[in-house]
Amino acid sequence: MKLHKPNYPIRPVSYVTAPSFKLSKFLNELLLKHSNFKSKFSVKNSYELIANIKDTCIPPNSKLISFDVENLFPNIPPKDTYYLVEELIEKNHVNTIIKSDILSLLPICLHQNYFYFNNKYYLLIR
Repeated sequence: MKLHKPNYPIRPVSYVTAPSFKLSKFLNELLLKHSNFKSKFSVKNSYELIANIKDTCIPPNSKLISFDVENLFPNIPPKDTYYLVEELIEKNHVNTIIKSDILSLLPICLHQNYFYFNNKYYLLIR
């Protein structure tokens, strides 16, 4: 839970209890498997960061800076995301049936922004 946002005293930071969580996870695995997508701008954890930069010559007095995007999920435009995913799977020549499955399930994940907290369901309003 995040407690520091003005006008929003509490909001979830994990959507594990969201009804579409398992579907989102499944779609993520499907997209990664069929698109060969690998972001060159993000790392999973500090171990991956160290592995990525271990052979990099870093000048003395350099500073390592990281950025954490605030409110990323609520600010992702669903329509643009849909078209970007569609473009990604087109570019990677994904099988027609898998493409159809991904594109029919994706809107569910992009629009069903519910989460469960304290025995209640809530809707994230963008």
